[in-house]
Amino acid sequence: MTSFREFYVPPGAGSNFIAGKCIWTNEANLNIQHGQDHDTNLLTNEFYFQREKIWNDSVVHTTGSIGIEIFESFEADEDLILETKRMKPLLIELHEYINTSRSERPVVINNIEHLWRGDWTMHTHCFFERPNRELEQNERATYLATQAQDFFAQCREYYFKLCEQHNWKSHIITHQHPYDAISPRIKLPKNFKSLAMELDEMTHEITRTLDDIKNNLKLEDFRKDNFSQRSNSCTEFADDIVSYKKIFIENNEDEIRKVYEFFGNEEYFDENKMVIMKEYKEYNDNNMKLIQRVIIE
Repeated sequence: MTSFREFYVPPGAGSNFIAGKCIWTNEANLNIQHGQDHDTNLLTNEFYFQREKIWNDSVVHTTGSIGIEIFESFEADEDLILETKRMKPLLIELHEYINTSRSERPVVINNIEHLWRGDWTMHTHCFFERPNRELEQNERATYLATQAQDFFAQCREYYFKLCEQHNWKSHIITHQHPYDAISPRIKLPKNFKSLAMELDEMTHEITRTLDDIKNNLKLEDFRKDNFSQRSNSCTEFADDIVSYKKIFIENNEDEIRKVYEFFGNEEYFDENKMVIMKEYKEYNDNNMKLIQRVIIE
């Protein structure tokens, strides 16, 4: 039976690590194609597991260069093809209005015909930035943003449709709910469930620092933004919530199991609990050592 599961994890909060452990489980250890794009960066304790998995009872479809590989054998329908052609110059115009140095928007524009082939929310959300009040009040920019939302929604709804037609399950870990990263008007499928990770003041600072380190920022360029309601924006529309503090700082068994259960892998957790708990503790310990080393140096 088709099912859609999405887990929203803030940047720097271990989304790649969790993907390998909770989505791919033992498959991540069997074959680098099943889950991990390339080797772990031991220096920064960074993992590179694919955060999207589509499969049925017999076949697992992994991520290719432009989305899920199986989708490369399909074509968009005529309405989506026509809308893609119409939207490309509008996205270029919106990108120029926003005028901030974000590499994600050009990537979306250059791959616009592939947006329905996978989860692009880590890129599409950048089209909805409003760096100044002038842009917020600009009618043309508002119109373009609305057009972008509707187009991104059309792409993801086509993805949902293909999964339903072929009885594929889709499990995704990303940073934001589709209502934020795609469109508040997107039509989610019936068997869609979401989970989000919440932060507190302490863990906000930890994850922000880890994200800066893993993005190769110099210490003097680390962000200084304080914890606010916006820090937990990914939880606003989620069906359920787990705590970063409980999972990583406290190594709480029930909280970690909750994530495995969300992805239907609770039996795997129960059978391998001691190993899994140890792995989560080691991951957090290594993150704390990383922060200490960078700050001291």
